[in-house]
Amino acid sequence: MVLVGAVGGLAAPASAHATLQSTSPPSDGSVTASPGEVVLHFDQQVVFRFDSVEVYDANSKRVDSGGARHPAGDSRAVEVAVPRVLPKGGYVVTWRVVSADSHPVHGAFTFFIGGATGGLGGEAARLLARSSGSRAVGVAFGAVRFAAFAAAAVFLGGALFALAIWPGARDDRRARRLIWAGFVILVVASAAAFALQGPYGDGLGMGQALKGSVVSGVWHTQFGHVYAARLVLLAAAGLLAARLLRVPAGAALPAWLVVAGGLVGVAILSTWGLADHARTGSLVVLAVPFDVIHLGAAAVWVGGLAMILVAVLPASRGNLAGQDGPVPTALPRFSQWALGAVVLIALTGLFAAWRQIGLSRGALTATPYGKLVIYKTAGFAVLMVLASASRNAVHGHLALPFAASRRRPVRRRAPILPRLSKTGGPTPPTTRLARAVAAEVAVALAVLGFTAVLVNAEPAKQAYAAPFSTEVKAGPDLVNAVVDPAKAGPLTIHMYILSAEGAVVSVPQVTATMTNAAANINGLTVPLIRGGPGHFLTSGFVVPIRGTWVLQVTVRTTDIDEYNAEPITVNLR
Repeated sequence: MVLVGAVGGLAAPASAHATLQSTSPPSDGSVTASPGEVVLHFDQQVVFRFDSVEVYDANSKRVDSGGARHPAGDSRAVEVAVPRVLPKGGYVVTWRVVSADSHPVHGAFTFFIGGATGGLGGEAARLLARSSGSRAVGVAFGAVRFAAFAAAAVFLGGALFALAIWPGARDDRRARRLIWAGFVILVVASAAAFALQGPYGDGLGMGQALKGSVVSGVWHTQFGHVYAARLVLLAAAGLLAARLLRVPAGAALPAWLVVAGGLVGVAILSTWGLADHARTGSLVVLAVPFDVIHLGAAAVWVGGLAMILVAVLPASRGNLAGQDGPVPTALPRFSQWALGAVVLIALTGLFAAWRQIGLSRGALTATPYGKLVIYKTAGFAVLMVLASASRNAVHGHLALPFAASRRRPVRRRAPILPRLSKTGGPTPPTTRLARAVAAEVAVALAVLGFTAVLVNAEPAKQAYAAPFSTEVKAGPDLVNAVVDPAKAGPLTIHMYILSAEGAVVSVPQVTATMTNAAANINGLTVPLIRGGPGHFLTSGFVVPIRGTWVLQVTVRTTDIDEYNAEPITVNLR
């Protein structure tokens, strides 16, 4: 329960996955008359609700006519109509859409009619906060994702265990209960995810989950289609599992059952990639099958561990504790399956990390996505150590692929299998193995928790390139500062000087310095040049190191008057 809560807490409404590339009218731009419609262009296909785009005047009165739509069938753009006659002044546009990877993205921008610009940053932030979504929905959705991952591993991995590793599981009450528990939880979690996607994507409360229009909206999305297909596939998987568990351990399995089970299992695993990050970005033709392999290998490992802990070890007592018992039968086979699974997890995980992070160290260490990958990799490394201890207990040595190639012989220890007692409960080596397997299961659940959060995080490549912007006071005026990208290295800095009413203020000079106290860098001069009335900028300016920088801006308004702006803190990745 603690792990579920932690996953849910980290899974508040997602940051951007689709990126807003341009708007019409331009963001912070000015037009001479009402544009008639407001259009937003994204870098990928998006879906939306009727009121996904809203336009407000400076008094927070809504002025659009509603009915957001794709203009001329362009699935990467959204438009909403506004009156052909609008008074001069500033307007705020708030928007919330769902990107192609099924995650919501929202934001706000301003435009102006009649020449004056700026001064609506606070109003935009206030209106945007109203569409930020329900934290309760985010927590619930994160917990549901974790439950689905864990249940899929138990159900699919447990079914494979009963099919190919330990046929005795088909006759064991504990094993059957574990498989069916995984099945039921996976069905419930998948149905709950379908119901929560509407409130999650549209920024609604939990009470809207079963509202007809919300459910209908989900049904007409890629996410809805994929999750509906998963529920149908799970119905077929349930029938196949029931047939599998009716076949006695000593009987041969029908070939059609093995083939059908494999195809349905692969299809179920593909539903994650088809609804999340794998279906967007580059190399999708490889990303989706690699995602299936990654999840399938994890199911083999985690599901097998759960079967050993819950069924195999408890069954290895009394008359079944000898050389023909469940442990000597199941563990050596599972050990080889698990070794193959580990290799596949590592290779496919490396591919996924490279695809979403690239080769930038900063994207790995300075973004939430990259940090989650580090945590997940650390958990995987701990699992490798624990798995080596388990293999040592089974085989009497580490039994890793590189063990035989060492120059010095591996120090062998008697394996656990010959030391099993035939007269009672498990011997001390069996207890040691049970503890190792229990530790593996606990760490595996933590890794699945990181995975549940990872699928909701903004890909590192995208997050690492995001700009920073803010608005601060400088005497009677405002300074709108933009740092693009917000990371160490070459960057562009824009300074816009605006009046309190939002009009551009033409000033003779703007100077700026940057300071990083932790690195003992003080007063690094920013070489600003004039870019137009009230606009100063620098391009290609190199900030040497990442960290927390303080940008100090001075605005000279006359030959003798100047004002220091409020310090601007910029965290450069």
